[in-house]
Amino acid sequence: MKHFFKSFLLFYLISCTNYSSNPISINPVILLAPPDGNSSTTKINAIEKTSTGHVLRVAAQNVELTFKGYRIYQAPTEDQVLKLPSDAGIDCGSLLQFPNTGIVYIMEASTNPLGLATLCTFPISLTTGNYASIRTVYFNGIGVEDGTSLPSNAIKIP
Repeated sequence: MKHFFKSFLLFYLISCTNYSSNPISINPVILLAPPDGNSSTTKINAIEKTSTGHVLRVAAQNVELTFKGYRIYQAPTEDQVLKLPSDAGIDCGSLLQFPNTGIVYIMEASTNPLGLATLCTFPISLTTGNYASIRTVYFNGIGVEDGTSLPSNAIKIP
């Protein structure tokens, strides 16, 4: 049986041509608002200030096997936040649920969260007037740094 398995694996690796060493592209989270954080169409505020931080509403759906979570970024301008290197952000804490249905999820950004998040909490205090963006984090391999998606749209932090 061992010999059969080794032979099968070798045959599969030699004959399989449907693979790539390129990073997997995972769609970013979309913050639900125009750049000012408010939407008159959906009546959904993408980002709101709370007594201890901020609540973010996102449209997310990640069913990729390598999906790990999310990372938030902030910078003084929209252009700067979108161009930050992938390791400049803060990872979301443990996922409270796996976002496999395309619905509106709530994330919290706070060093002292209120427990409003349905998805996860970023342990960070966002600065009013800065811009925030979120990227999906995915597993890139053992011993290799995690990868990130392209940035979501950027919104101004109230």
